Amino acid sequence: MKTLSILLVALWFCFTSEDNSIQSDSSLLTNGSQKSWYLAAKSPEGKHLSCKATSPQSMDNKYIFFADGKFELDHGEITEDPDCVDEGCCIDPVSIAGTWRFINEGGGLEVKALHKKDDKDYTLDHVLFEGVIQTLEEDRLVISASGIMLEFRSK
Repeated sequence: MKTLSILLVALWFCFTSEDNSIQSDSSLLTNGSQKSWYLAAKSPEGKHLSCKATSPQSMDNKYIFFADGKFELDHGEITEDPDCVDEGCCIDPVSIAGTWRFINEGGGLEVKALHKKDDKDYTLDHVLFEGVIQTLEEDRLVISASGIMLEFRSK
């Protein structure tokens, strides 16, 4: 009987620590209510300067995670590189409203676009990114998926 009690207590701690880990990860991602992240690095990078994470139109994008599972991508003020005239130029997407959730028992993150931020009739309904969380710290988030690495920083 004593062995059973010890086993039950040990199992309870295992499940409790996993729940606390997901909760603390959620707090790191959302700061308890909402938190803005900025794309700091992406690999592999696009060939054109306008496609790099350090381009002006990428650097002013905010990826906002809310504690209730909502997500917004605010494309900022700069949406394209005026000096880029090639076909390979990258431009910002529309500002997006969507959702986020932890997947794979908290080891991964899925961010889904639902619609244009200010126009619910402009539906998107697709996954923006889904991958393994490599790093989740107070000011750094690294996600990898299918050979692509995304590094976000909070300000």
